[in-house]
Amino acid sequence: MELLNYTFPSYNFTLGAVWAPFLVAHQMDEPRPPKLHLDRLHELWTTTLPNYDIVLFSGVYWLYRLCTYYINDQNVTLVDPDDPTCPQPVVAMKLVWKNLFDHVLAHFFKGTLVLRTISVSHFETNAWDNGGTTARPYIY
Repeated sequence: MELLNYTFPSYNFTLGAVWAPFLVAHQMDEPRPPKLHLDRLHELWTTTLPNYDIVLFSGVYWLYRLCTYYINDQNVTLVDPDDPTCPQPVVAMKLVWKNLFDHVLAHFFKGTLVLRTISVSHFETNAWDNGGTTARPYIY
């Protein structure tokens, strides 16, 4: 997890970037799949939320990785009661977004919240962290 701040003094503007890939508490014990605690939001972003006027949440792709899910510290299989055929990552995403919005509303966040539900990969020759490059000036 990482917290970065970029200051632009001539514009009286600071941009903060909080890297909490799943938005929830998790353990990444490679080579095993990450353990996601869907009922516990990641404290790095929950504690810094009041410091921002505009917040962009993104993290859907991380939830599509192979993961194990926990609620109340118990390993669970996720099933949507309204749609039993719904894939586990989608059910996990719904739970994460619900907990995220419940937290934001409960803490009376007065800023602007932006939810980015998808981000398209624009690296063509390989993954971003494995020599991937792109010559495109725009994603599309």
